[in-house]
Amino acid sequence: ALERLWHYYTLWQREGFAPIRGLWLAQAHGLGQPITVRLAGSEKTGVFRGIDEHGHLMAEQPDGKSFDINSGEVYFPTGQQGT
Repeated sequence: ALERLWHYYTLWQREGFAPIRGLWLAQAHGLGQPITVRLAGSEKTGVFRGIDEHGHLMAEQPDGKSFDINSGEVYFPTGQQGT
């Protein structure tokens, strides 16, 4: 497991976050699905759209506005598993 971590760490050091992001998105669970994000003192709901070039979770609210999250607890509706 440590060898795999080292592989991805060196990939990130050589090529930046873009290849890591692509690999992550290729295996991400719940893209296009509803999520709830619990933040300190608040909660947001929306549709999971991916991660941006900085690693922030991207989601779209029911009113069509987008939001990015850099820290929070992410929940999928009952019956789905988290990423």
